[in-house]
Amino acid sequence: MTKVDNFKDNQKACWSEVLTRKGDRIFISIAGTDVLIKKKGVVFSGKTIFKSNVSTTSKTIIQLNQMFGDISGIIPEGMTNPALKAFSHAAMTADKADDLKELLNGIQSELK
Repeated sequence: MTKVDNFKDNQKACWSEVLTRKGDRIFISIAGTDVLIKKKGVVFSGKTIFKSNVSTTSKTIIQLNQMFGDISGIIPEGMTNPALKAFSHAAMTADKADDLKELLNGIQSELK
C-alpha cells in the first residue's frame, strides 16, 4: 500500500518518507527552494533520483498540481509545505522509485 510513512513539516525540517506500492522507500527533502529525492537503501544514504533548484522547483510543482488536481484527503494533516505536498503525492502515485524518476525527469525535460 502506498503511503506517507513519516514526515516532518516545520520551520526546522521539511521532509517525508513515502512507501510505494512495490515497497520502495522514497525520501523527499525540501530546503528552501531546493528539492532532493532519494530511493532509500538499507542505510540512510541512497540513490538520488531527482534534484531540483530554484529555477525549476516552482514550475515542477505547478506541473504536478495540474496533473493530479486536488490532493486534499490524500496527504496527511499537518503537511503544509506546497513543495512537500506535491512531491510526496507524486511519489504516492508511483509503483516504484524508477516510475517517480521517469515522471519528474519528463517534467524537467518539458520545462527546458
